[in-house]
Amino acid sequence: MKKAVLIFVSGLVLALGLVSCKNPAKSNAGWNLTNVIPLDSIGAVGIAAAENGNLWLADADNNRLIKINATGAVREVHPGFERPMHIATRGNALLVAEYGADRLSVYQIPKRDTLGLDVGFDAPSGIDREAGLTAVADFYNHRIVLLDGKTVLSVSKKGTGPGELTYPTDVQFAHGKMFVADAYNHRVQVFTPQGKHLLTFGEKEKMNAATGIFVSDKNVFVTDFENSRLLIYNLEGQLQGILSETLNKPTDVVQIEDRLYVLNYSGRSVSVFRNLDK
Repeated sequence: MKKAVLIFVSGLVLALGLVSCKNPAKSNAGWNLTNVIPLDSIGAVGIAAAENGNLWLADADNNRLIKINATGAVREVHPGFERPMHIATRGNALLVAEYGADRLSVYQIPKRDTLGLDVGFDAPSGIDREAGLTAVADFYNHRIVLLDGKTVLSVSKKGTGPGELTYPTDVQFAHGKMFVADAYNHRVQVFTPQGKHLLTFGEKEKMNAATGIFVSDKNVFVTDFENSRLLIYNLEGQLQGILSETLNKPTDVVQIEDRLYVLNYSGRSVSVFRNLDK
């Protein structure tokens, strides 16, 4: 079945070969491990900020969203989502890519709206929204889809060239641009919000499945799934550091103030790093 292919959910490996991590970390870029939050039975793939220092988790294994506090205690459980993947918080809405249902959910508790039922998604895995424009990483269609409420724009096609994608998994708007985790091309690509290719980076670090991405005010954080590490770049795509301590098949990452939360799928945990420069 097609839904069993996604490596960081099913544990199956696409026939792309495993790439060993040969390059030692340049530095930790000022981020130091503070603690690890155990998740026990939660099989989470996506992570996002919630209010009051809490965290949202997309528990793909159990078809639900979960809110936890900074110690890992469960605060809320929201069932009824079909294999939710990467998520994003925008204003008072939680944006959810439902990989198993080929749809998007905009969740403003308790109200839930669905999008994209007529777009022809095939396993959407990442979502973000800015200024009325919604971007979706459409995994099996090897594209980014842009929705403005009236029109649908399909960005890219399957391939390895600049602007082409192979199983994209995550997307984020930031700094007037659109950043994409181009998972099985093992790199990050940057586009304009209209889909024009601007920049590609990450290939020389020999990523093996770039699954999750988070863009802060000055950095791009990318989870390197098979190599169990987090790569840190500046906004121009230059490597600043590599984190690997306690990481175990990480799928997503989010920065909240001076804390960096890295979600470990195989490790069933969240590794927390603090930036001592802040």
